[in-house]
Amino acid sequence: MGIFLDLDVGKTVLHIGMPRAASTYFQNHVFPRVEGFRAYSVETTQYHPVFQKILYQDESIFDLDQTRAELQTMIESNAILSNELFVGQTLYLGSTNRTRTAQRLHALFPDAEILLVMRNQVNLLEALYSIGVYGGNTLSPESFISFNGQEGRTRPMYPTFQSKESTVSYYYSSIINTYKALFGDVKVMLFEDFQRDSEGFIDAMCSHFGWKLGGDEVKRKINPTLSERKLSMIRGWNKWKPAFESTRVGKSAFRRIIHWIEHRGGGNKRFSFDEALRNEIFEHFKADNQKLLAIKPDLMESENFQKYYIGD
Repeated sequence: MGIFLDLDVGKTVLHIGMPRAASTYFQNHVFPRVEGFRAYSVETTQYHPVFQKILYQDESIFDLDQTRAELQTMIESNAILSNELFVGQTLYLGSTNRTRTAQRLHALFPDAEILLVMRNQVNLLEALYSIGVYGGNTLSPESFISFNGQEGRTRPMYPTFQSKESTVSYYYSSIINTYKALFGDVKVMLFEDFQRDSEGFIDAMCSHFGWKLGGDEVKRKINPTLSERKLSMIRGWNKWKPAFESTRVGKSAFRRIIHWIEHRGGGNKRFSFDEALRNEIFEHFKADNQKLLAIKPDLMESENFQKYYIGD
């Protein structure tokens, strides 16, 4: 294959998510600086053909032995593999590939250590909605979220033909238990702690995995969020996106319009769901978040866990 670096000692860390929880920052500015490790991000762990098979190929076709042979050099190396989709494809597939992906990763990297960075579901779904609108979504926030298991809520339960999010994808107890059952432990950290003290967060991460960082220290940079005004303008224009993109000239014009809104659309108010929807999301996940205390009791060491996940 020619893309994997051979090292002497094999130790693997799998960073499995969550989306919109500083993954890009870690992939660009932290993992590549870990001394003695080779860092692999989405250009490999999502888009390379062998990982496409791991993530999506049906069990009737998937060849574990062939996959292991293709990844043998990586398996024998010190490697950090980072991909948010290791927790499952949320859009369209409804995370139905989560357990299968975890099982395949375990078969290939049985001694791997697991890192999960959680983000509270209210802010996570807001961020996913914003990036969805930026990518062309026209749904309202209320239509974007499918509250699974609640009578009278959005149907179908798994909206596989719409760009919507199912709440069942974000029950953290199921994610942690899936990986914990296979790998024995999951290191769980909070995005909110990273926001509050990025340097302390990275120090704690490195201490847990025994990492030493080399190279120049990079200043923290978080992907900017769109203001409420900009998001509203883009969502309005998205209704015309199919017509614009039917021609090459129209596609170019639409990109220029979105670029103008992004950089000159104005508005200082940060986008957020309305208070009623935020409260509904918080209450929807509260019971499952409380289950985490039995799985990972050390979460209560962070005041952010009580504030953003279970409340008073």
